Amino acid sequence: MAIRRVIGSVTRVGFGVLATGIAVTQFFFTIDAGECAILFDRFRGVKPKVYGEGMHFRLPFIETPRIFETRARPRVIYSICGSKDLQVAYTSLRILFRPDIEFIPEIFLKLGEDYEHKVIPSAAKEVLKLITGKYTSVELLTDRRKVSAEIKSELAKRLAKFHILLDDVAVTHIRFNKEFTQTIEDTQIAHQNAKK
Repeated sequence: MAIRRVIGSVTRVGFGVLATGIAVTQFFFTIDAGECAILFDRFRGVKPKVYGEGMHFRLPFIETPRIFETRARPRVIYSICGSKDLQVAYTSLRILFRPDIEFIPEIFLKLGEDYEHKVIPSAAKEVLKLITGKYTSVELLTDRRKVSAEIKSELAKRLAKFHILLDDVAVTHIRFNKEFTQTIEDTQIAHQNAKK
């Protein structure tokens, strides 16, 4: 009989400690390295404070943390563009971007948590088409650094309006249609044969 009472008491104390522990953890949220968060209050909306890494207090069921990645993330954009000499260029552009931490609440209010899917592809394709149209197909192949730098400059201006920072932009691949590629190869072979 005494053993049953002891087991019953230990069980009640165990469930009490477990319930208290679960309840206490609902009052805190943790932000990992390379992330930040804002709190969404069910009554007042998005709070303006941006929370950095560490453990922070919240009111359970009233405040919900929205976590944003602040590390630079890659995104590859594929586009079909026209060059200055009217050749079709199939290009891919690699972008390293991150949100401006200071403006996370504004980004969340205007664009949402998936801001990069709403802004970056359209802006990158528009800038890519604008810049590749300024260069001939040969210039696109030979001056890739210059083209990438010009794309980065223009894209940084456009994304700054949405508080998105660019760390790097690079044209990773440029391909032309088969007929044009064959013409370039034939020209190179003719030049090599002429040198012999």
